[in-house]
Amino acid sequence: MRALLVAWCVLLGTLLPAGPLAADLAPEPLGRVERLPAEKPAHWIWASDAVASRIALVDLASGEMRGIVDGGWGLTAGLFTADGAILIPETHYSRGSRGQRTDVVTRYDGESLAPTHEVLIPAKRAFNALPTGNAALSDDDRFLAVANMTPATSLSIVDLERRSFAGEVQTPGCALVYGAGARRFLTVCADGTLLLVELDDEGNAIRRARSKRFFDVEADPITEKAVRRGDVWYFASFEGQVHEVDVSGALPAFRAPWSLFDDAARADRWRIGGRQLLAVHRPSGRLYALVHQGGPDSHKEAGREAWVYDLERRERVQRIALRN
Repeated sequence: MRALLVAWCVLLGTLLPAGPLAADLAPEPLGRVERLPAEKPAHWIWASDAVASRIALVDLASGEMRGIVDGGWGLTAGLFTADGAILIPETHYSRGSRGQRTDVVTRYDGESLAPTHEVLIPAKRAFNALPTGNAALSDDDRFLAVANMTPATSLSIVDLERRSFAGEVQTPGCALVYGAGARRFLTVCADGTLLLVELDDEGNAIRRARSKRFFDVEADPITEKAVRRGDVWYFASFEGQVHEVDVSGALPAFRAPWSLFDDAARADRWRIGGRQLLAVHRPSGRLYALVHQGGPDSHKEAGREAWVYDLERRERVQRIALRN
């Protein structure tokens, strides 16, 4: 300890000027809160931080972090309303990683990133290593659905206008949730079908409809990591088949599947893989897929390249080699 104190004295004597310190150092203003612009630049993205249980707003042009939102326990993902608010389903434990569990949906202001209010929901929401499909907004921003798994599956419905828990919709045999129109949600079922749930003004399920079977759960199941453009959801199977689901009608409609890989790519063992293996750029109609070379069951391996597809022509238009 004595040696440490001597070292500190030497360091301070080297770095600090002689004379009264209080007169040389202006007081730092406290309590200042910066605000983000209402319209975020296109090169700003929200990224989930699996270690710190938060989402971070990152400026890809400068490499700087513009802000963070804490999401409680587990991997966090945000849902974004048309008016710029951020909605996050959260789980909190009274003693950090243990103790009494509380699940809420919290609304954050999109400019200050401060919480504005929260809605208490049943403490049964599903959270996992990848939050894709764990929660969804209805297209009119009126209701938010949170997927539950206990292991029984259901949806917790939050009325965003009234800021209240509207109720629970049972979805036996079907899991996860995806937006499918004004007050409508989709869940994926274990038999290769979809369940469509439609809500009334109170958040009650007034209609449930099952689609026809659109993928083979044994031969080539789909991944849950779907992306949406307009009224069409794009699901990729483990073998690279793209299944397009049109949700504009009373029932989901399915277009003919198409493949991400031609015969040459399959011969070279190219496959999809990664934590979130699809992305879509809505204005240009470009689909991005992470791919690697590997065998069956290698879908968790990281992508070595990003392949870009024109959704109208259903063909690859670009290959991007990744640095890591």
